[in-house]
Amino acid sequence: MSTIFDAVLGYCRRGWSVIPLRWTGTVEDRKRPRLDSWKPYQTKAATEEQVRVWWTRWPQANIGLVTGAISGLVALDLDGPNAVALLHNAGVFLPETAAVKTGRGYHAVYAHPGQSVEGRADVLTDGNGSHVDVRGDGNYIVAPPSVHGSGHVYQWVVPPEKLAPLPADLLALILRREAPAARTDDAGWLDEAMQGVPESQRNETAARLAGYWLRKLDGNEEDTLRVLSLWGQPCRPPLDAEEERKLRRTVKSVARYVAAERAAEIQGRLPRLHAVNGPAWADELRVSVQRIGTPVSLPTLDALGGLVPGDFVVIAGRPGIGKSTAACRLIAEATFGACLPTLIISTEMTRRDIGRWLAAMLAKCRVSDLPDPLPAALVDRFRQAPVSIVDAGAPSIRDVRALAEATLGLKLLVLDHIGRIVGGRRESRTLEVGDTARGLSALAKDLQCTVVGLCQLNRQVEGRDSKMPRLADLRDSGEVEQEAAAVVFLWSKAEDLTVPFLPVEFYMAKNRFGPTPREARTFNRPALRFEERVP
Repeated sequence: MSTIFDAVLGYCRRGWSVIPLRWTGTVEDRKRPRLDSWKPYQTKAATEEQVRVWWTRWPQANIGLVTGAISGLVALDLDGPNAVALLHNAGVFLPETAAVKTGRGYHAVYAHPGQSVEGRADVLTDGNGSHVDVRGDGNYIVAPPSVHGSGHVYQWVVPPEKLAPLPADLLALILRREAPAARTDDAGWLDEAMQGVPESQRNETAARLAGYWLRKLDGNEEDTLRVLSLWGQPCRPPLDAEEERKLRRTVKSVARYVAAERAAEIQGRLPRLHAVNGPAWADELRVSVQRIGTPVSLPTLDALGGLVPGDFVVIAGRPGIGKSTAACRLIAEATFGACLPTLIISTEMTRRDIGRWLAAMLAKCRVSDLPDPLPAALVDRFRQAPVSIVDAGAPSIRDVRALAEATLGLKLLVLDHIGRIVGGRRESRTLEVGDTARGLSALAKDLQCTVVGLCQLNRQVEGRDSKMPRLADLRDSGEVEQEAAAVVFLWSKAEDLTVPFLPVEFYMAKNRFGPTPREARTFNRPALRFEERVP
């Protein structure tokens, strides 16, 4: 059975409602249901027998995952580079949850809160292509491993097992956009409104009064309903029995919004750092757990356990020693091999040049031997990889954090190189680079990703008899050494570092967690690889 059908069955067995989507046509066509009507599956999920019939008939069909109460899901469609920043500006910070990489952004998927959440477009927008949409009751999203019209394959960058509750501040934002009439801080209208209003103004006034009295009465729905029943008597004409029932529904609806708003306000006043108490800490320590990361073949990194979430690793060396090649090799293994969501920030090489280096590594050939145009199968590797790249000349550490936070599920951040990242403290170069190093170390811990930063050496190493670098040779700031979990030097005794086959040594000069190994290699510059040294 096909991989896509296996995914469909997996969604069904989670209790999620799925529908088949089109798989040909324009980008938008491929997001449309293949069924004449998918409305029945908003209230009752299709059986496994039914989906088997669909995917037997249309084996290439993309997968639609119906959101809302039927599947117990609400999805945020984060489209464009500034979508996460828009949420932060609105005071909403997304906890880690199941997430899908889409064609232009992400779907962050949360557990349904149990109350109606209508789908809405442009809950937030910057007017320049980035926006936040809500997919709730009566909506669907495209689910992995469907194929986007661009050729990108939808993929889980945070697995569905990590489904988190919908945060209160996010629910309050959604409901605030749904019911602006329910929000008011101005009580000057109250006396006039309580004297009754004509029939044409009742709905808006009832929602506004409900919001006012629910806040005054600590969310008590019955007391609020009694007040509004009194308000209904002087209305022109007075409220009848049917309107009284509508009034109860209005109070219940606004009460959900007020409760979410109050929870968001409380949450906003709480610290975002959480202390782990002694018993919980003891439970964590009860069983010894090794530092286990994603294994990579880059020399000496196995002493760290591979690419371990939370580590800030520095790879340093003189110009031309092979630092960028080492970084690209690491990216090729981690991103295209292990499918780790990766962000590359290159301040020297262009994304085209890095792309061709990576393509040559994947094709196991020299860059000069790459065919033009690149084969479709090789191009598809890039389309399907969970990777993003920025090739700005001098981004700030704030830019780096914003980009990393916008990359949901980020597991690997590679910076080439950290000396060109602009720090917050500009009084001196030492303070600036120190600020960058602290920012990268904090970013690794906060996002639980591995940060790998390339670093230059001071020129004083070139004047010494021994070319073996020391930690003090890291350029511009001792705080790079202090903040890094590990520092790996590439160095060579050779005077000419431009030769095609350069003997180099990988030397882990600092390892916060264990030994500091050394491994000899030959840098095959034309082939962009490090080979075992021939004795």
